[in-house]
Amino acid sequence: MSRIITREEILRELRRRREPVRLPPTRIVPVPSTLLGVWIYVPGEGLIGQYLGHHEYTLDGEQVWDIDYGIYALYARVAERLVVPVAAGVIVPGAEELLRYGAPYEFVHRLGTLRAVPRRRIWNLELVESGREQATILVVDLHELMPEPPTADVVDYLVRTRTRLRVTSRLYAELARAYEDLRVERDRAMAQARAALSLVARWRTTVATLSSVVMELESNMERMAHRLHQLTDRVRRRDVTIEALQGELEEMQATLAAVMERYREVRREVERAAEEVERRGGEVERGAGGAAGGQG
Repeated sequence: MSRIITREEILRELRRRREPVRLPPTRIVPVPSTLLGVWIYVPGEGLIGQYLGHHEYTLDGEQVWDIDYGIYALYARVAERLVVPVAAGVIVPGAEELLRYGAPYEFVHRLGTLRAVPRRRIWNLELVESGREQATILVVDLHELMPEPPTADVVDYLVRTRTRLRVTSRLYAELARAYEDLRVERDRAMAQARAALSLVARWRTTVATLSSVVMELESNMERMAHRLHQLTDRVRRRDVTIEALQGELEEMQATLAAVMERYREVRREVERAAEEVERRGGEVERGAGGAAGGQG
């Protein structure tokens, strides 16, 4: 039963067939500035990483390279606190001018090594080394899938593809930052909304309590007015003693004092709630002003 083999199986078979049995001593070669950081394209695999360095040696009478590849970026530190990328992927023209005024440092992360690559299969090596294609892509025909060197149109297409990938990556990073900013703003708005809802609930409770106290006060006032009317009528008929009248008045005064004390408690609660509203409102206004200033 036949099946379609996968791309990974093809690559494993290609690499198995070309692994050398014995490697002679290698020679470490100084890294040319025109090669460092250039992206490497391997037909059949795609962009695998950036050039970091290589070792030269001779195998079966042919000059071959072991090429180290990975991620390379050059940065400059400006004004003691600002770090800016001078070159991410390639050494761009004019980078030396910025490095002259900023403290440079490198980020290098090795991903792997292309073993025993015939120098003749690095199709555009001379152009990249000479600097004539400084911002291009190094085409390394590791598996000998290209019968002849790629044309300028093919190299230009690879360069444009890499440029689109770089632009897409930068756009993704910007969108990720914008998303994070929006998420922070959303969380802050939700926190403010929760605080506002809590404050509204507190106000509702306070208003309900105050309404209850007012109704209680009105009820007591009506009851005392009714009792006062009864006392007045009894006094008119001389059906009450001075002691009984004094006791009735003291009871009404105590009831009125209790109601007024409850009213003062609720009033203090309303004043505290009003102060909290003023404070929360100031925090919201300052937060909105800070957000507007940050966006500006």
